[in-house]
Amino acid sequence: MSNGSIPLRVALAERHTNDSRTYKILMSIVSDTLEFAIHPSELRAVAKALIEQLEIGPDLDWIIGFSQGGVPLAIAVAYELDIPLLIAYRSQMPLPDAITFREPHAFDDTFYLYGLTQGTVLLIDDEVDNGNTLANAVIALRDNGIRVADVAAGVEALHSGDSRGRRRLDDLGLNLKAACRFEIDSPAPEFLRGTWTEKAAAARRTEGLQAR
Repeated sequence: MSNGSIPLRVALAERHTNDSRTYKILMSIVSDTLEFAIHPSELRAVAKALIEQLEIGPDLDWIIGFSQGGVPLAIAVAYELDIPLLIAYRSQMPLPDAITFREPHAFDDTFYLYGLTQGTVLLIDDEVDNGNTLANAVIALRDNGIRVADVAAGVEALHSGDSRGRRRLDDLGLNLKAACRFEIDSPAPEFLRGTWTEKAAAARRTEGLQAR
């Protein structure tokens, strides 16, 4: 989807945790706060916007979502495509065929995906910033004989217009699909900035987000 409005509410909040990243992108596909609660019709619209962009064929075996933020969107896309869904969790368990990869900026930084030994997959996360998490997942999956058909996210973060995540995935031969793009470093009128409290008080729908 190259143009048009997608019903996705997005804002930026300060992150007061042990993560190395000092901000968090709030999205209505993640339900970070009451003001960013997930509305099923909106989530479905975002999923359909992504599906229109995907480069997948009939050989797609699995959709992989990333806990926690990427799960709602991955479920919505799985429902629309009627493709089985697997979730990469941060829980280490004594289960066979574990594939692991890291989310470098996170305090709890290791994902575990269990039981997958072959096939073709689509990766879906809530947002892509530097692209390291998705890139690490792609590398780990390929090392274990899994083909990654495509990668997608609800929000593509920009830093002064630069998509670091897109460049990172380009290096792996993958073209990131995103429902919208969100500028982190250069505030624009349609984007809200500040603390959690300020965001909760001022959250509003950003229907004018440009679809990717």
